[in-house]
Amino acid sequence: MNLVFWWSNNCIEDWDFECAANKIRKIKKFVTSKKDATTISNLQAALTDAKEKKRAYEEAQRRANAKKSFTIDNCQNARDGAMMCTLRVEGEYDGNIFYKLENDGKYDIFILGSKNASNCQGFYDTTLHRVWTTRCGDSVFGASQKRFVYDLSSALKMYASCAINGNY
Repeated sequence: MNLVFWWSNNCIEDWDFECAANKIRKIKKFVTSKKDATTISNLQAALTDAKEKKRAYEEAQRRANAKKSFTIDNCQNARDGAMMCTLRVEGEYDGNIFYKLENDGKYDIFILGSKNASNCQGFYDTTLHRVWTTRCGDSVFGASQKRFVYDLSSALKMYASCAINGNY
């Protein structure tokens, strides 16, 4: 009997391992040759392999979505009125965060040299107490959770959180 006829890889491809295990149990009843036994063994190996791939994928997703810790320190004058601070992610040096007060009362903010931060424009508006970035949007206007910001230190941390973790 050709056991492959009874088998469909859809269960494994859909990561429905219960479905796959049930099918293997059902077709085991029809084993009539050594070739059939080998087929069953191969199917069980494919199921085990798929379970491991799913576990590895889920772990990679968990790590990718884990919120990274960061610190901003060692701020000093750069040039043209800008300030430069050291950015550390997970305790390791990860580039610099720059900010500069413009004539309109807003601080332009950006990060250079980071392996962990996305490249996004941003500013801190001292009048409206808001942070805005191209990645995370506005912290006050149009946001479901209005987050007013009353000091530059908090604004830098929000900007860095957005650039590194994808949210304020």
